Amino acid sequence: RRDLAESLASFAEVGLMFDVAWALEGYAGLLIATGDEARAIRLAGAAAALRESIGTPNVPFWYADLQRRLGTARQVVGNDGAAEAWNTGKQLSPREAVTDVLTGDTAEE
Repeated sequence: RRDLAESLASFAEVGLMFDVAWALEGYAGLLIATGDEARAIRLAGAAAALRESIGTPNVPFWYADLQRRLGTARQVVGNDGAAEAWNTGKQLSPREAVTDVLTGDTAEE
């Protein structure tokens, strides 16, 4: 978990935005697996917004897996909660999303 967060910070620091989006999605999957579904959906929304802003689509097999995991998370938090988390995430800047990961990671240790 810490390694992924550190990689995310490094990608952001050097401006590798495709990799930032990929790491945010990976971290979202990790959060779903550990029971933090709303935060996972928020970070996936941030990754989607970043992908849209840089004009890069997701890799099809990765996207399918991410959507399956997000479907599970949506069932846990409900449609309204999922929509709110997704929309909140879509409003985050890449820096804010990275900070969310890093500060959340620190708070959980």
